[in-house]
Amino acid sequence: MEQTISNFEDDTSYRVERGSPDIEGFCRHYALRRHKYEEKANLGSLQCRADWVKYIGPIERWGSWNPYEGHFGSVVLPLCKPDRLAIISYIFEYAFLYDNVVESSAKATLNTHADNIGLDETEYRTIRSVSGTKQIQSKMMLELLSIDPTCAEVVLDSWKTMIATTARHDKAKPFSNLEDYVNYRIIDTGAPFVDTLMRFGMGILLTEEEIETVTPIVKPCYAALGLANDYFSFDVEWKEFQERQSDEGAMTNAVWLFMQWNNVDVATAKKLVREVTNRYEEEYQRRVEEFIAGEGRNAAKLHTYLRALAYQIPGNIAWSLRCPRYHPELCDEAGRLLEDEMCSETATNVLGHPVEHERGSNTTGSEKSPVWTADDNSSKRSSVSSIDAIEEEAESPKPEQLGTEIRSLPSKGVREAFVDAMNVWLVLPNDVVNRVKSIAETLHNASLLLDDIEDSSPLRRGQPAAHTIFGQGQTINSANYLLIQAMHQVRQLDNQRCMDVFVEEMRNLFIGQSFDLYWTRQGECPSQDEYLEMISQKTGGLFRLLTRLMTEKASTQHNSTITLDSLVSLLGQYFQIRDDYKNLTEDYAIQKGFCEDLDEGKYSFPLVHALTTQPRNFQLRGILRESRNTGGMSLPLKQCVLEQLKQAGSMEYTHLILGKLMKDIMCEIGSLEQKTGCSNWVLRLLMTRLRCDLTQPFCNQCTKRNLDCPGYEKRWKFMHQTKGSIQKDQQRNTRSQLQPHTEAALVQARQSIDERVEPNLAAAALDLQQKEVFCTFLLTSFPAQFASCGKRVEVNWIDYARRPLLTAPQALVWAYRALATVFIGRKYHDMEKVTCSRHMYSRALNYLAGVIQHPKFATTEEALASGILLTMYEMVDGITGASWLTHTRGLATMIQMRGQDVHRSGFGLTLLKSCRAFLVADSLIRGEHCFLGEPQWRAFLSELADIESQSPKRSELGLIVDRAFIEIASCPGWLVETQKMIKIDNPNEKSRVLRELEFSHFRLNKLQKELQRALAHQRQAPVLTWQRFVGPIPWDFVDPFAQSSLYGMRLGMSLLSQLHTVLRSDLLRRYYLTKPWDNPETPGLPSPNPWSALNGNVQEWQVRFDPEYLRDSYQIHPSGNEDWMDRIAMSMGMLGIRA
Repeated sequence: MEQTISNFEDDTSYRVERGSPDIEGFCRHYALRRHKYEEKANLGSLQCRADWVKYIGPIERWGSWNPYEGHFGSVVLPLCKPDRLAIISYIFEYAFLYDNVVESSAKATLNTHADNIGLDETEYRTIRSVSGTKQIQSKMMLELLSIDPTCAEVVLDSWKTMIATTARHDKAKPFSNLEDYVNYRIIDTGAPFVDTLMRFGMGILLTEEEIETVTPIVKPCYAALGLANDYFSFDVEWKEFQERQSDEGAMTNAVWLFMQWNNVDVATAKKLVREVTNRYEEEYQRRVEEFIAGEGRNAAKLHTYLRALAYQIPGNIAWSLRCPRYHPELCDEAGRLLEDEMCSETATNVLGHPVEHERGSNTTGSEKSPVWTADDNSSKRSSVSSIDAIEEEAESPKPEQLGTEIRSLPSKGVREAFVDAMNVWLVLPNDVVNRVKSIAETLHNASLLLDDIEDSSPLRRGQPAAHTIFGQGQTINSANYLLIQAMHQVRQLDNQRCMDVFVEEMRNLFIGQSFDLYWTRQGECPSQDEYLEMISQKTGGLFRLLTRLMTEKASTQHNSTITLDSLVSLLGQYFQIRDDYKNLTEDYAIQKGFCEDLDEGKYSFPLVHALTTQPRNFQLRGILRESRNTGGMSLPLKQCVLEQLKQAGSMEYTHLILGKLMKDIMCEIGSLEQKTGCSNWVLRLLMTRLRCDLTQPFCNQCTKRNLDCPGYEKRWKFMHQTKGSIQKDQQRNTRSQLQPHTEAALVQARQSIDERVEPNLAAAALDLQQKEVFCTFLLTSFPAQFASCGKRVEVNWIDYARRPLLTAPQALVWAYRALATVFIGRKYHDMEKVTCSRHMYSRALNYLAGVIQHPKFATTEEALASGILLTMYEMVDGITGASWLTHTRGLATMIQMRGQDVHRSGFGLTLLKSCRAFLVADSLIRGEHCFLGEPQWRAFLSELADIESQSPKRSELGLIVDRAFIEIASCPGWLVETQKMIKIDNPNEKSRVLRELEFSHFRLNKLQKELQRALAHQRQAPVLTWQRFVGPIPWDFVDPFAQSSLYGMRLGMSLLSQLHTVLRSDLLRRYYLTKPWDNPETPGLPSPNPWSALNGNVQEWQVRFDPEYLRDSYQIHPSGNEDWMDRIAMSMGMLGIRA
């Protein structure tokens, strides 16, 4: 087990050797490691700083970047998965820019009942744009949820706990003992939060039992981290504390506390802090050793977790030693290094633009926002302001107090998040935004008071409804008071149009409610269109009111003319139908009561669907009629109604409608983002948290409630074999364990006539259909590729696909099914089919993994065909811009294992031609030799061209391209060779490579000119001559095939020319460096060699895949037009490769 963990560590990080067993007296016998992919951490921080400048303003503080000892994320989390390091470093940078821990003001509250829509309203002293802050927060949360939703929820819960803990502490009150301070400081420094980020980065999910087990073990580690932070940050904090001591009586730092407790100087207090920290470090090691030797002996996951946590201690110390955050004297030098990093080509490629210098600001003091000027201090760590307790008097309930009663109940936070999202585009001042939020809350609370009375509902969010406590009269009076109060708040917006909007939308809201009450009272079921119209007026009315109020207050400079009506209408429908759906599922019953809508006699969307699609369902109608007469519905009847809804397909239909609405909403958001030029991360996060995720086994909403996610139910299935064929396969594959003859006879006697005559009838029909879908995919996605070689080979892909597949390897069968299904799903925007195809893809991948473990089967054409099909699947699914290269290295290995002879003819030749372009692209991107450019494979490819030249199926056009490909396949190798030559001082070898580059360029140029001449004279050439030149290639595809191939040749020649230029320049530079130069002013005396200025400044060549270049230049993209794969294949892998 220890060896396995060590291998895991070496995959992501390397050990940093040091001369002593400790670092500055800390972390004795702790190993320090540093991440191998630290550049990802740097880029994550740079992206955060760029977003900060974009959304908030200039940066005036140092964050997690350290040019000396390594990025904070690199040394503290050395075991983080490389693909998660960037977002974690983004969060670290964000946390540091907020002084490590969010500071709460007296108005800040943490709503522990919120439905995880977003973080609650908080104020920070360094923020000038609340909207920008929410944008960055939402972007972080979206990224976390998109990578690993389950681990992300743990991170977000820890974040809220950290905010709540720091908000409760009064920093004016000093601590009286070390234990209390350490317990507070553990949370205040964010140690548990960093712990959850570490687990997220490693993909570790601990159960409640495991957390309970390790909690006492990890506490000393947390304490050591917090005290070490105090030790290294003290000098900066002490200086600031002395400057503002009149304003603040206590300092939140262990060094200061030891000075007060023991009446000692700074040096002595620091020594005491270091000693206490050492004890905590030793205690953590002791507890871990005891756990591993005892009850945790076989807990491999916890071993890895505790070991990773231990690396935080030396990483934190090493980073703190020379970080500019704690050492202001290093800021100038580090600032120059940071600017160089931010203006580097790598940062520019990731961020999309060079980031300007951020630390300066042209903002004057008068231009700063109130939040900025209220507390313009530059503390390097958190300090939490005091929150005064509000004493409540025990008086009789006033009208506004019933609104407060409602407000104190659990809330979904949707309205506040919606207002914040709209403000991203409308850019209103904070006081206006807060007033609009207050209007939304007041109106919502008034509607809840009235709705509970009108619906005779005894519960509101799991608590007794207000009218059951205070009576109907008092509750109605309070609701009316809230409506007047909302009107008063609208008047305070100081805009007559806002008052007109308020009256108009309130009228619509009450009209919508009247329809709902009428249908419930009369027992009259509305049509679906009528129900949606009611939603538009009732549920959509509040959202429409808010957006119209905000639009009226928006300035003309900030998108005040954009149309939000369509988005608001879709949101209203989604929220109401979602509420209807949740009311009839178990999770909503926890708070609102089991199927409460049925008790109230209300017509919800699933019920409307069932009654309108089954007008003669007398049982369902009878139950509803009796429940209205008796004033409620018993539990057995509710269960009966739910069963009726499921049989009618109403719950399934409702979920499909929700999916369609969500898709329409996201399209509308994208359209508005394009019109405004501003991404709305707040709104995207809101919608992400409200929906059931169709691509994850357990969505966020349902996992938290311990339920099966309805968004993951497979609504269409197929059986790849019948029971008869399964039984037949079992008998064939387990001959050594056959059943007794009597039992086998009984089994066979139960088989149907269809199973005895044709056990695979259903599977055969399905396979036939999927073959045709695959053929359609091939002709749609690879039209020119198929046309150019489909008739020049003995067996093409369509011929091969139409063979009987029922006896084929399962990897190939499931690869066909996955590809056909994802093609249909993407073509018709059906995410259910896409999700189902991912199951098939996983199944095919598992089968293929089992096949390639055996050399005998790994070299079969079925195995290689399966790999190519899975590569095509990645192209269609397009999870990332370069996911289509996922399996190319595996394909290259399989082709080399199979050898050359099997690819000389038949389907083996087709397989080689199908994937050769992608093998070249992959080699260029990885900076490696392509095996097809090796001498033996070049000779083999040349031999194939010679064989085809004697074939009746030959095409001169195809032969020119095939011979050009031989030169293209060598380009990755020449790139690697050039990079190697630049690093060595061997003129002979460099001259040899120069000659080879010239010859390769010459051959490629010759083929290019030959093809250009043929295309230029195609109109004048005799028909028979042109037919011989084209061969069996369809005429409609000659021009696309030829032009794409020409473009690939030009790109190859361009790359060869650039390599030749840089290598020749390097050769000349080294030559002139050794040549003596005469001084023209003093003949006979040497002068400085002008070439010496270039020494050491030669940069290596880099080649990368550029999806933006593809999209902008050719209007193609993995998620866009379907022929982008064909263009890459036709360009011989050069399209999109930029040097």
